[in-house]
Amino acid sequence: MATQVLCASLLVALFANPLHAQLPARDARDATRLYLASPPLVSLADETSSAAEPTLTADQADSLFADAQRLAEQGLEGPAYRLLFEVLAGAPEHADTLRVLGPTLRVLRPDDEPLRAVASRRPERTFGWGADEWRRVDSPHFTVIGSASSEELIAVARRIERLYLAWDQAFFEVWSPAGRLDRALGGSGSLSRTNGRKHTVVLFADRDEYRAKLRGVAPNIDASLGYYAPTRRQAMFFAGDEAQTAALLHEVTHQLFHERLGARGNAGDRSNFWLVEGIATVMESMEDHGDFLTIGGYDAERLQYARFNVFSGKVLIPFEDLVELGQDSFQTDPDVRKMYSQASGMASWLLIDESGERPQVLADLLRELYAGRDAPERLREGLGMSWDECVKQYVAYLRPLKSQVAGRPPRADTTCLAFCYGDIDDATLAALPKLEQLDWLDLTSAPISDRGLRELDRFPALRQLFLTGTATTDECLDEIARIESLEELDLSATRVSNAGLAKLARLPNLAVLHLNDTAIDDSAVETLARFPALNEIDLKGTRMTEAGAARLERLLSARRRD
Repeated sequence: MATQVLCASLLVALFANPLHAQLPARDARDATRLYLASPPLVSLADETSSAAEPTLTADQADSLFADAQRLAEQGLEGPAYRLLFEVLAGAPEHADTLRVLGPTLRVLRPDDEPLRAVASRRPERTFGWGADEWRRVDSPHFTVIGSASSEELIAVARRIERLYLAWDQAFFEVWSPAGRLDRALGGSGSLSRTNGRKHTVVLFADRDEYRAKLRGVAPNIDASLGYYAPTRRQAMFFAGDEAQTAALLHEVTHQLFHERLGARGNAGDRSNFWLVEGIATVMESMEDHGDFLTIGGYDAERLQYARFNVFSGKVLIPFEDLVELGQDSFQTDPDVRKMYSQASGMASWLLIDESGERPQVLADLLRELYAGRDAPERLREGLGMSWDECVKQYVAYLRPLKSQVAGRPPRADTTCLAFCYGDIDDATLAALPKLEQLDWLDLTSAPISDRGLRELDRFPALRQLFLTGTATTDECLDEIARIESLEELDLSATRVSNAGLAKLARLPNLAVLHLNDTAIDDSAVETLARFPALNEIDLKGTRMTEAGAARLERLLSARRRD
């Protein structure tokens, strides 16, 4: 335990020390994200190798290198490896770091020549493409083939090379035998590294071809956006759908774990399948910032659903039950969507931890999982706590905090935010930027009042808004009524009145309205009946009588018939 405390103290000290300009200063970083440096030598942004100007002094670089040595000595080789990339990002010519990482950089960096798509002159037998009907792109770690355009094939190759760099750093302690980095850092040699067999990715021209070629090969292919076939060692996708980006990151993550770790069977077929899917969903959150990459974030889409289910939905699958499930039991469960959300939340909780302790447990679990040596109890044993304590810490990790959001606006393409049951307040909400793709916002039981809701028009695509248990009154209903896209609104346990509801009657698409535990009574019947699209209304705990509710239902039914 003393070693763990020392390791944690060193990592916390590192995060408190501003270092260089390429990555955000450590004390300005978002603690809900994992930051991964991308030195110029391994950047695919402009398809060239270039030497960046140093942003670390020689003393700073030496100090960081010494920190990496201490981390590795204490068994935290993953953080040490990632720290070496930061040294190189700030001091590209640092001799000791180049000595250790030299073979790694030769493996990771792209070829000097730009990526090119080469038209094939031979038929492709597996998918039935004739000569000149398909193309091939070779990048450092992937062979991308398909009937998609050259530009689309190259774009996919670039993106998955960046994923490869993120995966390589984030999971160093999973794929690298223990002690290798410590020996390289403590001696005069290098971290030996060879480039293995390339990973194959297939990109079809469109979704129709994807379905036609893979029907009968992959399960549920009509609804899927991508598929990794372990027996074929191929990840398969289609071009032309921007929503496919998450699927690309997800499935290629499966591919990297399976192929880089040499898995012989299907990981998680007997138990712990939650981790197979959980870690792949976390990698969907990877963002490329050029000089660095990040994984996770308080605004990661999958994390919103994990939060929503736990806090607003009151759904948490017991950890001791979830770890017992193999692939078949997991994927055929009626609550599989909620399982995916919780698996993503749990994997994020294990990965994003400044102390370095939970990531080490995660690394051990992943290594055992893909070697077929995992057991349901390993999560609890690795963390050294009871299942109840695991749940307690996980729920604390999920709780949204204004300190996480302050000065770190959500991604511009954010589609959902679960800010429920935290301390997100009016000032935090007012400081959010315009989010043109935000689809739902959950503020249940947050310290929000009318003041914080006055600028909801910054979310013009909002379809679902949950305000249960907030200090909302009639005063902000005019602002809410301007969100014409709104389809579901929850005002339960707020201070809205019968008179205030009239302001919402002009919402053209509002189909579901929750008014539980409010002062609404029979005098609101006529007003509610005028809502043009209302199909479902919750009135539990209100002052509306059974007769009033029955009359409202008759009026709504008559309107539907008309």
